[in-house]
Amino acid sequence: MASNRTLGERVHDALVTAAERKAEAMRLRRMAERYFDIALLKATGKNADERKANARQDPNYEAADTKATEAECAAIVAKAEADGLQIEFEEWRSKTATERAEMQLR
Repeated sequence: MASNRTLGERVHDALVTAAERKAEAMRLRRMAERYFDIALLKATGKNADERKANARQDPNYEAADTKATEAECAAIVAKAEADGLQIEFEEWRSKTATERAEMQLR
């Protein structure tokens, strides 16, 4: 479906969406780190490495880590979409500036 918003407005929307996705990814990553810390405190093992390995297998941590990873991937895609629109906008801006300059030369 075609948008009736200008290219500049679409760039703005895409940048805001990318920022929101990045913020959500950061929030979920912090949440996963908290779950890991909790799991690490509960973990048993002969040494620190073994306790860390056991903590990484905690179901709450695994679920939170998966969500954070998915959100990070979505943020990367949203940023790429916003970058693509910015390139399109700059191309349009350059083209219209050239057209205006050519009109003044006539």
